[in-house]
Amino acid sequence: MKYFFIRIFLFTFVFSLPNAFAASVWHTSTIKNIYPVSDGDFIIIFKAASQCKDRNQYHRVVVGSNGINAEGSKKLYSAALAAAAMGKTVSINFDDSSSNCFINRMKVNY
Repeated sequence: MKYFFIRIFLFTFVFSLPNAFAASVWHTSTIKNIYPVSDGDFIIIFKAASQCKDRNQYHRVVVGSNGINAEGSKKLYSAALAAAAMGKTVSINFDDSSSNCFINRMKVNY
């Protein structure tokens, strides 16, 4: 009987784990706006809506969030500016577990 309850507990625990972690979501679109903020971070708004829970569809690049460091933030900002200037689509990977939609990586689609 003791093992029965342990098995039920483990079964329930294992199947509830996927909801406890952040989900990485890919989104591809052209950039509508790039919005630098005073602390050096920036926000990207896309022409096509994503699964971001933020009502303004702000996708954020914030140093210290979702694995981004200062050097990575600079590279993402440069890539976003270049893509926006050329009208190219970008594909981003962001965390959709909160309404902050922290971007982790980006690729410019040529």
